[in-house]
Amino acid sequence: MMSPVLSIIVPIYNVEKYISYFLDSLLFQIQKDIEVVFINDGSTDSSLEILNKKVNDYKNENLIVYNQENKGVSEARNSGLLISKGEYVTFVDPDDTVSDDYIETIMGDIITGKDIYIYNARRMKEDGELQEIIHVHSDGNDSNKSIFSEFKNGYWFLWSRVFKKKLFNQMSFPEGQRYEDLILVPKLTIKANSNEYRNKSIVNYRSSSNSITRVPDVDDVNTLVMACEDINSDDNHSLRVDGNYLKELYFITLIKTLIFVSVKVYGYRKSYALLKKVKKDTWPKVRTGRFVGVKNLMIIKYTLVYYFIHFAKRY
Repeated sequence: MMSPVLSIIVPIYNVEKYISYFLDSLLFQIQKDIEVVFINDGSTDSSLEILNKKVNDYKNENLIVYNQENKGVSEARNSGLLISKGEYVTFVDPDDTVSDDYIETIMGDIITGKDIYIYNARRMKEDGELQEIIHVHSDGNDSNKSIFSEFKNGYWFLWSRVFKKKLFNQMSFPEGQRYEDLILVPKLTIKANSNEYRNKSIVNYRSSSNSITRVPDVDDVNTLVMACEDINSDDNHSLRVDGNYLKELYFITLIKTLIFVSVKVYGYRKSYALLKKVKKDTWPKVRTGRFVGVKNLMIIKYTLVYYFIHFAKRY
């Protein structure tokens, strides 16, 4: 097999209900310079059986199935990174589907050699009906405005991005934690030297009532607090000129999520004390003095007011 240009990493765990739809949307597009690495993370249903049958039908050596005991999605993705050989890497979840021109779009873009490519997506109902577009970014070029918009919007969907694999050197998905996209993707973006934003939807994201944000727990709170504390750690350095400003915006993104999760877990009084401590410990270290917008400054100053405005009436 020739060395692949693109590796697509797919963690598999108990998705028998959806995996056939996903495979049918992807496998017919695979070319000789693309590999797909399926990590079966100890599935206990018929997911692996369905996967093996589809892969065998295609008889393509670029379709790799790796089995491991159940360790969680982060460790499955890390296993995929170790196995994959592509210059570029992307991740897709098997309960979603991809567009008919998924491969064509990505392969046509990565010839420009950017570090990260960012795409839009389509929401998809449980029954597969496509809905509105998820606009991951607001600009269509590689500009500071685009990068700042990305951090302000806070859409850190892993499946909407294609990365140069070298960005993962000395970086990996946090094992045993949720919100892994929110923790790792901003760090990779800060580390990258160049991004390209594409106004193109290439993934159909299946909305699920089992979203982790609907059932947060204490471990989720602790994960987000540690992520805030980790912003200025030695392994989270920046190669960008505006890296410190991006860290400031990243902290605001984390605080937004922490507001929602902590109130759900602890209630208002304890959440207020926790958020006050996190802001006191971290905000002075990341603040650059640049204008981050009135809304973001209000979030920092009046944290629980933001919760009441944006979340309290929805849930």
